[in-house]
Amino acid sequence: MKRIVKSGGILTLAAIALAALSTRVDGREVHYAAEDAAYQIVKQMAAAEMPVRRLAFLGLFGPRQEVVGTVRAGLVGTPGAFEFYTRNEAVWDELVREIEFGERRADIMTPETIQKFGRVSGVQALVFGDILEATRDADGGVVRLRVIIGEVETGRILWSANIEGRYELPSPVEPLSERQREAARAAADELVEKLVGNLENQMQGKNIDRCDVYVLPMAGPGGGQLDEIVLDRLSGRLPGGVRLFARPAGERDQRNMRRLADDLLAEPPPAQRARIGSQLQQVFEGAEAATVDGILKAALTGRVESLHEASRESKVDLSARITTVGDNELLAAATAVGLRRITPGEEIEGRVEGWIEQLTLKHILIGLAVFLGLILLVAFVRGMRRPR
Repeated sequence: MKRIVKSGGILTLAAIALAALSTRVDGREVHYAAEDAAYQIVKQMAAAEMPVRRLAFLGLFGPRQEVVGTVRAGLVGTPGAFEFYTRNEAVWDELVREIEFGERRADIMTPETIQKFGRVSGVQALVFGDILEATRDADGGVVRLRVIIGEVETGRILWSANIEGRYELPSPVEPLSERQREAARAAADELVEKLVGNLENQMQGKNIDRCDVYVLPMAGPGGGQLDEIVLDRLSGRLPGGVRLFARPAGERDQRNMRRLADDLLAEPPPAQRARIGSQLQQVFEGAEAATVDGILKAALTGRVESLHEASRESKVDLSARITTVGDNELLAAATAVGLRRITPGEEIEGRVEGWIEQLTLKHILIGLAVFLGLILLVAFVRGMRRPR
């Protein structure tokens, strides 16, 4: 069984390698979509104003069981208004065996079975449901779940919802041209000047000396590159007492920060603000940002409204907001436009460079032939003029 048949062996190995690679790619995209599904579960639970705080994740029925671990880890690791338990103790295991989880789904739906989990200390409700879909599509990955929450004290169903988690493949990012960078720097200078002025006025009006500002990723085309330009301009112009936190985070934190930025840009209702506030503080507050009473905490969100490049000009249009963490009160808002037009001298230089770039070997050979022809013609004419 260990011997590999030589005929077609290379093709077989290649097929196996490609299949393994495809599985890894599919797994990664579905994994990220399951992670987003966990985030959406917490988000919708907060919006529903659940009367329970301590919940245990029991599991999910259906295919693609590999996503269950991702959803579980996402629930436990997603900060918010809830505490999720993943019990691994004798009482818990015994209860799971009693309902034959995964084989007799109807058992967990009965109030009597849900109430049995009240024996486990600290658990107020159970989270369980169905995996409806977990696939990779042309845009990335998608995971659809049916999630149910049952209260252990009464056995009644508190909440149920259809959840969709998505992961979109990142679009190819072209580096900014030098003219776009110049326009972006001009827009960033104007944006920062307005934001800092507004923030100083708000702090004075509230009689606040200290403010921590959490910087979230900028949305829109080229946002990742423009983040750096705005931060560079902002870091050197902050008023006294303002600390800026642009934490270099791992991939998972970056994805969470983008979700939080999208939620804040959508101007969330009050039911969502506490959740976003606690999530922001957990993402940013570590060894570098200890919690201190009396410090105003705020989030900076921004958007690239447009990124335009034409033959004669480059234009960058930015907007940004600084809002308080928790109640989403607006502290500062600004828009700015940066424009970089080319000068007549640059236009001529660009045309010359364009002509040079368009030169090919054929053009060079034709040019050399013409040059040699002129030399021969001049030599011939001179020869004809000499006295004989």
